[in-house]
Amino acid sequence: MTRRQVNGLCALLSGALVLASFYWQYVAQLAPCPLCFLQRWIMVALVVWFGLGAWFTHRALVIVNQCVISVTALLGTLIAVRHSWLQVSTDDGPTACLPNLEYMLEFLPVNETFHLLFSHAGGCGQVEWDFLFLTMPMWLIGFFGGFMLVGLWGFWHLPPAKQSFGLFIK
Repeated sequence: MTRRQVNGLCALLSGALVLASFYWQYVAQLAPCPLCFLQRWIMVALVVWFGLGAWFTHRALVIVNQCVISVTALLGTLIAVRHSWLQVSTDDGPTACLPNLEYMLEFLPVNETFHLLFSHAGGCGQVEWDFLFLTMPMWLIGFFGGFMLVGLWGFWHLPPAKQSFGLFIK
C-alpha cells in the first residue's frame, strides 16, 4: 500500500473511533470524563491530519504532516496511558468527579485546567466499560500507538524529491 492509501485508511479508522465514542456517549449513555474528551479531540485531529496526509503529494507538506501525525498520536498515547493508570491505580485518591471539560475551560485558567486533569483522579479513574479485560483508554493506547507508528512509517514512503540543477534548468 502507498503512504496515501495508508493515511486514507487511518483517517477512516480514526473517524470510526470518533463515531464509536459518540455511540457510547449518546446511545449507551456512558458519560465521558474530561480525559475521554481530550482523547476524542485528539482523535478528531488525527482524522484531519490523516485526511490531509492522504491528499498531500508535495514532499515538504508530507514531511510536516507526518511529523504532526506522529506528535499528535504521541500526545494521545500519553493521555491514554495516564487515563489507564488512573483506572488501575489502587491509590485511595480523591473520588469526587471533576466538572466537565467545557466548564473547566470556561471558568478556570488553562494551566489550572490541565493541572486538574492530570493530577486529580476525579471521575477518570472509574471503569464503566471493558472488552477483553481492557478499558477504553487501554484500547486507545494501542490505536494511538499504531497511528504514531504509521506517522513514522510515512517518512520511509515519501514522494521523490524534484531534482533541480539551477535557477532556470529543471
